[in-house]
Amino acid sequence: MLLHLRSGLNLTSSFDIAVFAAACVAFWGQCRLGELLPTSRTDPELSTKPCRNNITSTKHTITVRLPRTKTQKHGEDVILTAQCSEIDPISVLRMHLFATPNTPNTLLFTYSTGATTIPLTRRAFLNRCNEV
Repeated sequence: MLLHLRSGLNLTSSFDIAVFAAACVAFWGQCRLGELLPTSRTDPELSTKPCRNNITSTKHTITVRLPRTKTQKHGEDVILTAQCSEIDPISVLRMHLFATPNTPNTLLFTYSTGATTIPLTRRAFLNRCNEV
């Protein structure tokens, strides 16, 4: 399914890279979309979504600190490990971070349209996945 999604996305588009990165993190990290993505750009619970400063990395892993999950109100760490495929969450997340550079307190999954940075919402994510 992730391979099909990857083949249908334009990985030169900041938006599509964000969609693919969110899909890989959700899949390999076994996360709920609600733990990763806001419901809207003005979601009152934006502080419960991971920011760029919530990630740490080593050569073969990336740890994403989820500020809050459905079962853990005080947050939880999700450890992503390298995979030998084109859907490797480490390389995809690094590609996303490079494609959309932002400040450390920016939401993890954002995309750029010109000089504007926009949070990737669940609706936008699901709509794009359904298009593919």
